[in-house]
Amino acid sequence: LVQNQEAQIKPLSMNDLTINGIKIPQSKAADDIFSSTVTSSSDSSASAIAIAAAINKASDVTGVTAKANANSLKGTGFTAAAIGTITLNGIDITTTLGTSSTREDVLQIFNSRSGETGVTAKAYGDGIELVAADGRNISIGIDTGTAAGLGLAGVTVGTNAAPTAYYAGVTLSSDKAFTLKDRKSVV
Repeated sequence: LVQNQEAQIKPLSMNDLTINGIKIPQSKAADDIFSSTVTSSSDSSASAIAIAAAINKASDVTGVTAKANANSLKGTGFTAAAIGTITLNGIDITTTLGTSSTREDVLQIFNSRSGETGVTAKAYGDGIELVAADGRNISIGIDTGTAAGLGLAGVTVGTNAAPTAYYAGVTLSSDKAFTLKDRKSVV
């Protein structure tokens, strides 16, 4: 997986990954109860949580454990803009953002709904950073305006009807050296 990338990720299938000669089972949506599936671009069976769970199902024989990394979107700048509704992880957030809004207004809006979305926001350089600490997918769309109006300049956001989803990476650990093999190569 390439972490924090726009959706083009697929679930882990049987035979996609071998660790220390052991085939890792397919990843399953049931292993990730946190990632929103309201939008078709967010596939919980392809999330870092589900991938880590699949790898951990074989950890007793591979000697390797996996942990979902935090999912993080980092904007490079903020430009005030009128945005009426943000869709974040399947939750519609009505805003009063306008051309005189501040980055702090955006932070407050995101953080006021973090209990529902699983995503927190903090200042990051001239923009903001959205973080799903548990590694769930982040899907985001807006009705009007641009990503810069959310402090997410440089990040692709979709529409409310078709949010863009981002996936976290996975960290593997073992107290011994290990080999990874995907369908095409050995890592």
